[in-house]
This record gives sequence, structure tokens and C-alpha cells, in this order.
Amino acid sequence: MTPWLLVAGLVISVLVAAIAVWAVRRSDDVEEDVVALLRRGAFVNELHAETPAGVIAELVRALGSLLTGRKRTARAAVLERELLASTGVGDEVAIPHAAVPGLTRPLLALGRAPGGLDFGAGDGRPARLVFLLLMPPRTHDEEVRILASIARATIEQEARDELVAARDLEEVTRVLARSARKTRASMRPARR
Repeated sequence: MTPWLLVAGLVISVLVAAIAVWAVRRSDDVEEDVVALLRRGAFVNELHAETPAGVIAELVRALGSLLTGRKRTARAAVLERELLASTGVGDEVAIPHAAVPGLTRPLLALGRAPGGLDFGAGDGRPARLVFLLLMPPRTHDEEVRILASIARATIEQEARDELVAARDLEEVTRVLARSARKTRASMRPARR
């Protein structure tokens, strides 16, 4: 084997290892990313709308200047996505989401509906927590990671109850981060 082939093989091995380390670190940091998305996005303490379409419009408005010139497009994209399949994931959580042309980074808004809203969840339970996720086009992998991290952070009834009862955004983000870490830790294989 020629020396340049050995060097090329070594470089490729190092690159593959670096990508693997980056992917592991990135997957461990997704929950912090969701907390950062929420801090950068919007939090509606109590939703006033009484329909999914109204809630989507309310959360889009809450994102305010982050959607300058794109509010109508964002609302239409999410409503169109909602027609394809309900975004009520069950366990009192809904995650309406869509790709929005012109966005360069994900946007997240969380609204609370203590009385619940019917988002057509399979379990029939109304959503008390509604996460609106807006993504740049063609960012499917990142969208799936964010959706999964929201699901991990809200999987336990205790966490959902704490999110509904939280006093402010700071408390909401603490609950989300703590619940996601706990769920992620419980999913890891036991060390021998």
C-alpha cells in the first residue's frame, strides 16, 4: 500500500470519529437547544383561543418580530400541515409544526391551555400544552430531533402537570430541561 493511501485512510478515520463525537454531543445537547429555542421564541402563559386554528394564530402572533413579514405564511403553512394529520400527540400535548419558506433557523412557541383544546389526539385527551414549531425548509433531521426532545421532556404526567402549573418562563424551561435529562438518563443502557 502506498503512503498516500495510508494517510488518506487515516484522515478518513479521524473525520469519521470526529463526526461520530459531534453527533453524540449534539444529541445530548438537544434539550438545551429546545430550552434555548423557547427562550428565543415565545411563551404564552394562558392561551385565549378556543380552536386549534385560533391557537396557532395566537402562537404565531406571539413570535412577533421573529416572523416579520412571514406571519401569514407561517400560519398558513401550519394550518395546511394540520389538515394532513392532527398534531395532537396525546398525553395533553400538541405540537403543530411546519416548514416556513424564508426562515433561516427554527422558532418555537409554547402556549398553555389549562382547560385543554381538542387537537385530535389519538388518546382523545385535550391538549393543555401546545408547542408551535416553525422550521426552515429542508431541515427534516433537525425537526425530528426537536420533536423527539419535546416528546421526551413531556412524556411523564408529573412534568406535564409542572409545566401547566409553572409561574413563568424560567420555571417552564427548568422543568423541560430537568424532565428531558431524566427521561434521557432512563433510556440509557445500564453500565456493567
